Amino acid sequence: MKSPTLTTSDREATLRRAIIRAIPEYYAWPETEQERYRLSVPKEQDFLIRQALLNSLFGIDVDTEEGLNEVLKGFDDEQYLLLNSTLLLFRASAKMTSFSTSGLLTALGCSVSRRWVTRPG
Repeated sequence: MKSPTLTTSDREATLRRAIIRAIPEYYAWPETEQERYRLSVPKEQDFLIRQALLNSLFGIDVDTEEGLNEVLKGFDDEQYLLLNSTLLLFRASAKMTSFSTSGLLTALGCSVSRRWVTRPG
């Protein structure tokens, strides 16, 4: 399956619709609360966002986390890139203005110290 080519603006709009579907009140929150929430999205709402993105980006419907994981196993690099780059727009801090290594790792939920990067969870 060939992945659609989307501009950053198109990916942002697609992500916004997915977030509204999963967390209707999200955009009513102050920016600081949105930022805090993005760092620890509950598993159920994370699934709903990824589910909506799969449908919007690829026309794929899934009902369960297991179904989503099965679909992802069949993705090629181009499809993963589109999905992950769209999700990164949600995970990245609104205040992150450059893609420094520590800024990007922090946006992905990793802990960064002078020597070590700790994976989330």
